[in-house]
Amino acid sequence: MKSQNVIELEISRLGLKNRFWGRPEIRELQHILSEDEVITNAVNGHYEGGFALLLSTDQRLLLVDKKLWFLSMEDIRYDMISEVDYCARLLDSTISVVTLNKVLRFTAIRKKNLRSLTTYIQDKISVLRSSREPMQAPSQQITVQPVASPVQQLESIPVQQYIQTEAPRSIPIPMRPFRRIGAYPVTALRSQRSTLKRPRFSY
Repeated sequence: MKSQNVIELEISRLGLKNRFWGRPEIRELQHILSEDEVITNAVNGHYEGGFALLLSTDQRLLLVDKKLWFLSMEDIRYDMISEVDYCARLLDSTISVVTLNKVLRFTAIRKKNLRSLTTYIQDKISVLRSSREPMQAPSQQITVQPVASPVQQLESIPVQQYIQTEAPRSIPIPMRPFRRIGAYPVTALRSQRSTLKRPRFSY
């Protein structure tokens, strides 16, 4: 556990110097924080359950509500947060922390402290998500050699070598026999010629 003097020293450095508001919550932190845990931001405000202390450490986000016969604490890890919304108005500002199963809305008068806490949460989430992404392998450059056209291949051959090379011999095509289409038979022509001859008259 962390000692009370160290906790009060860290919170006073953050600009939170309330003598009455938030004292029970600060006393309760010695039972919550571990020795190696460092407080980065802290702000007093209210949520749906009443007045509470919202603080961020290097490991988690804590909401502590300590009353006479009542204690409420919410421990939210940074990897559980899916969305963080911030809204600033004339007199106060509100932060909404969205997780998988609940939504935490916290309103504070000190806008500067709540804004710095929101920025810290967003930075932690971005670092965690970037570390989870797999490392991309370096892209290998593939060199594609252009295919030379037949004309370029002929131009690349020396003239002497091109002259010395023999052209491929053509394969002989067999000749087909000639057939007369539409020819009349010889007997039919002879019979036709005999009919055309003049008849012989005997005197």
